[in-house]
Amino acid sequence: MIRSILLRALVFFVVLIPLLTVVSCLRLKVIEAHALVTAFQSYGVPTVPVRSPSSPSVHEPPSSSRVVGPPSVRADFIDRVLRAYHSSALGEGQHIYDDGVQFGIDPVFALAFFMHESSFGLAGEATASFNPGNIRCLPGVLCRDNFAWFASWADGFHAWYALIRNLYVDQWGAVTVEQIIPHYAPAADHNNEQGYINAVLHTVQTWRAGFVVVR
Repeated sequence: MIRSILLRALVFFVVLIPLLTVVSCLRLKVIEAHALVTAFQSYGVPTVPVRSPSSPSVHEPPSSSRVVGPPSVRADFIDRVLRAYHSSALGEGQHIYDDGVQFGIDPVFALAFFMHESSFGLAGEATASFNPGNIRCLPGVLCRDNFAWFASWADGFHAWYALIRNLYVDQWGAVTVEQIIPHYAPAADHNNEQGYINAVLHTVQTWRAGFVVVR
């Protein structure tokens, strides 16, 4: 009888105690994980569910068409592009870069709009207006033919950045090329919205890769 009791006690201490300890630890880990997720959600940090390798992605990288962000090209590269296209804005690379940093807009997009709107200032009204984005008349700015005219390329780029940041991004919530173009160059004005979008995105991708392709 005593031997049987001792044997049961031995089994309890050797098997059951460690098992209960493991279960308890696992329960604590679950509680800690839940608390960690709750804390992340409270601070607005997204959590990504676990997925198998074969399942579709649940956390895609940021869109390459997002205009808001740090510079993805350097000031000297901007001037390299302007030089390749014989732009009259050559030498404004640092200005274009610095304004992008100031307004939180990647300057590669300012350069792409400049290319699409006026072939870097070599075509249309921009040859005399210093208006890199062919933006319409603005308060306090000289207006001719329904377009804003500036005293220099530096003034024109500054106005373009201010327009994109203050109106498109901050007021309308348009942060990608796909969201901006339908307002900026709508089909109602006889623009090819999708063609414009594709051209800007292709150009941006090419420049970010470090290539300058002169058409």
